[in-house]
Amino acid sequence: MTVVGFGSIGQDTARKATAFGIHVTGVRRRPVPVEEEKSTVAPEIAERVVGFEKIMEVLPTSDYVVLVLPLTAQTRGCFGRDHFAAMKKTSIFVNIGRGKTVDYEALYDALHDQKIGAAAMDVADEEPLPESRKLWDLPNILISPHGADLTPDAAKDCAALVKENLLRFSKGEPLLHHADKHLGY
Repeated sequence: MTVVGFGSIGQDTARKATAFGIHVTGVRRRPVPVEEEKSTVAPEIAERVVGFEKIMEVLPTSDYVVLVLPLTAQTRGCFGRDHFAAMKKTSIFVNIGRGKTVDYEALYDALHDQKIGAAAMDVADEEPLPESRKLWDLPNILISPHGADLTPDAAKDCAALVKENLLRFSKGEPLLHHADKHLGY
């Protein structure tokens, strides 16, 4: 499995996949020196972590490609025709990040022409995905309503994070999950 977007959600995805014996490669925004690829970020959950510049090298080796990208100026439409062409014909493509990071015409063509095996999309470039979109007609796609983050503990976990950050704020301590306004996430 290749997890594109190796932040906290990508790493959690990798952790779950690793528990099932799946070999994971993480792809992150910044380049990773070759000597650090096997030890960077989270060696217990990824056999290799590479920068985005090496994505075309790892896609042909992946049975699953999971996008967990934020939407920024750099990621808008960043996964397209060339990426799908580089994947195995049996690969399954999953997007649980942001819908506008994918070229949906290229995705449709890859699925329709059986260039990839299947796709599971929890997000779309337009939500809800209009009934008129051709993706609905394909037998090899699963479309869900942007709910992958809805777990039984989601509300409790969110409340705990808000509580912790309020305590940190009141003490002048750094907040958890602080967004970088320059990066856009």
